[in-house]
Amino acid sequence: QWRIIAAKRHRERLQRAIGVIKEFLVGYIHRNEPVNNKNRKFLKYVRLSWLRQLRECLPVNVLDKAWITNTPPHLEEASRVLQRVHRRNQVRKYVRELPRQIKPKMEEKLVASEMFRNKKQSYPHSIAEWFRDERLASGALNDSPLKSTVDKILAKTPGAQLKYISDVIKFDRVKYRQRERILMLTSTSLYIIDPKKRKVKYGVDLTDLAGLDVHHDHSGVFVLKTNPEDKKDKGSFVLHSDHLIELCTKLALAATDARGNPGREKIQIVSTLTHRRKNDQPCVIGTVDGPEQSFVRDRKTKQLVVTTRPQAIPEAWLSWQKTKGVPYRDPQTLVFGSVAYVQSPSPSGHSSPRPQAARCVGGSRVPCASRAVPCPVVVVSTPGAARGGRDYHAVTRDLCARLICGRCGGVA
Repeated sequence: QWRIIAAKRHRERLQRAIGVIKEFLVGYIHRNEPVNNKNRKFLKYVRLSWLRQLRECLPVNVLDKAWITNTPPHLEEASRVLQRVHRRNQVRKYVRELPRQIKPKMEEKLVASEMFRNKKQSYPHSIAEWFRDERLASGALNDSPLKSTVDKILAKTPGAQLKYISDVIKFDRVKYRQRERILMLTSTSLYIIDPKKRKVKYGVDLTDLAGLDVHHDHSGVFVLKTNPEDKKDKGSFVLHSDHLIELCTKLALAATDARGNPGREKIQIVSTLTHRRKNDQPCVIGTVDGPEQSFVRDRKTKQLVVTTRPQAIPEAWLSWQKTKGVPYRDPQTLVFGSVAYVQSPSPSGHSSPRPQAARCVGGSRVPCASRAVPCPVVVVSTPGAARGGRDYHAVTRDLCARLICGRCGGVA
């Protein structure tokens, strides 16, 4: 008698399984119609499957703009709303966790990127550290003998603020002898100071600054242009800085504040660096690659030759160029209903409890019907659920294999 009861229960489970599959098949056929009694459960299951996959492929940071694709038409509006809300929450969280003192530093890095990225070879080496306001070999400005000189210069211009100060090397315009100088940048002017005599050698308002030329290679040599109409003009300045990207960025920001328009227009990246002597005599500055950095006056051409040591591109920059700050993941996992999503492991590292897809019988594939809604992964069997014999899981699997294509859900 117990066999009769078990057979009846088995028949009831089998009938329920067949009814569920038929109901889902009818819903799939009417999937493009408005919600009704025929497709209500199918569309609900599609929505649930879509949300489950979306939960596991959300953007990982503010730089990641990837989003789930192949979204069903009746969920496209919800997808746009969720994407906008998630993006807003990511940005809000990132901004709130960002310290206030970091914002101006990041703005400086942004300006440097817009000016020198893919234009100057030494730019990748300037990314690793924040820009500083002081680059003095003698130490901090407050402990330096130049403190009194800087205070006197600032006192002459009411409202002027110190923006940047750094050690530079000045080259004579004819013999190209090297001389130590201090470049000082305020909110209104630029000064070149002799550190030994503590005397201003040159000063110019940022509004009257003629410009600044930078070579595109690794060298830190640059030319500070002067106004040739000035009676005291002796020609442009040839200078060298170990932190040229930082200096140009500070100058561009200070000139922008003083002029009211972008100060980066004054900074030009050129392939041939030239400077002007007195009486408008142009001179070319040669640049070559070598084992060590050197500055030599060529005996034949009487020109300055700058030897720079090529530097290897940092690994962090190469990695950034490949990933753009976004960890790699298989693009197929972003496609709704894809096999890659079904087989991919869960974020915790354990095997995912996602259902397995059915396959067509005999390995032959019947052309699938055209569809506007991608079919979700159909639950056809649970690993380890069989209790011996041909239970309803096996029957359901065979029936589903005959009715539905396991790859895309088309009707066979």
